[in-house]
Amino acid sequence: MRAHVAAILESAISGLGDRQAMDLVRQVEDESVDFAIVVALPKELSAVRKFFPDLVRVSHKSSSTRTYYRGTAPTAGGGSHRIVPLP
Repeated sequence: MRAHVAAILESAISGLGDRQAMDLVRQVEDESVDFAIVVALPKELSAVRKFFPDLVRVSHKSSSTRTYYRGTAPTAGGGSHRIVPLP
């Protein structure tokens, strides 16, 4: 079954242009982001966190000590955008 699904996906992807393929990757990749909200001050980050209460704190997997938040913002059509406020 897995091989069958993989073959179907591969045939569908081979017909895509570069831009369409990148859009597909963006949609299925966990780390992708639709919008970054750049904040310079702690109070700005606090305001963004209040506006988007479902943001989750995430730490980098590398040796970096930087921590950031990520979440989603609903769209009018019922979907959502992935957002990351960047301090």
